[in-house]
Amino acid sequence: EYVNFEIPTIGELPNILLSNPDLVGLNVTIPYKEQVIPYLDELDADAKAIGAVNVIKIRRQKGKLKLIGYNSDIIGFTDSIEPLLEAHHKKALILGTGGASKAVHYGLKKLGLETKFVSRTAREGLFTYEDLTKEVMDEYKVIVNCTPVGMYPNVDSSPVALDTFKSLEAVVDLIYNPEETLLLKSARERGIRCVNGLGMLLEQARRASFYMNQNLYLYGPPGSGKSTFAKILAKSKNMPLVDLDAKIEEVENMSISEIFAKKGEVYFREVEKRELKKL
Repeated sequence: EYVNFEIPTIGELPNILLSNPDLVGLNVTIPYKEQVIPYLDELDADAKAIGAVNVIKIRRQKGKLKLIGYNSDIIGFTDSIEPLLEAHHKKALILGTGGASKAVHYGLKKLGLETKFVSRTAREGLFTYEDLTKEVMDEYKVIVNCTPVGMYPNVDSSPVALDTFKSLEAVVDLIYNPEETLLLKSARERGIRCVNGLGMLLEQARRASFYMNQNLYLYGPPGSGKSTFAKILAKSKNMPLVDLDAKIEEVENMSISEIFAKKGEVYFREVEKRELKKL
């Protein structure tokens, strides 16, 4: 079940968690992607670097809650833009400075592109829209729109006019309603490779589901090294480790070899299936 919680302030988050004991995770939308961070116990590396969270994994351990923040926007974005990029694409303009722009900046950086933010408000290190002269625009082959300009119902708006972007070769608009914004329509008509934000939305949702339900199972014959590998994997992924054999020995109060000797393999497999379902 996927439930929408509309809250007036991020301060309502503890009440949501207390009144919904079956929650395994949460998606976080604007304007709370940054505001939610002080409420979390841990951040994964990407969320920490970006400074924004859009997925929360809820772990319940011995009656206590542990909240871990992730950012799946970066996966969705990089998967969407990578097919548009060429080796000579070295610089990108990011339109807007909101929460989504942070993931876009981080993703482009990981893909090897230098970025510059464009804002309506003049600030050090940023372009304003008035700064986008022909000389500036000739340097940038890629544009990513992270603003809501052009979103339904204001479909006749575009954050920039592409007439003067003579060197532009790739456009990403994070908007997906409408499917083709005025910006994307303009890009398509000029033969510029472009994509909307729907793919990013779907991929980040798939990754978010993984974060919320990320049980990994390792199978292998005795002595194959799965226990050692599991410990390393659990530590690197910040995940709790369950050794199923050890759990069965605890429940049955005897070793695996004793269970086989006294009760047989059929009984062991039934216990194994039962305990596995509890995970």
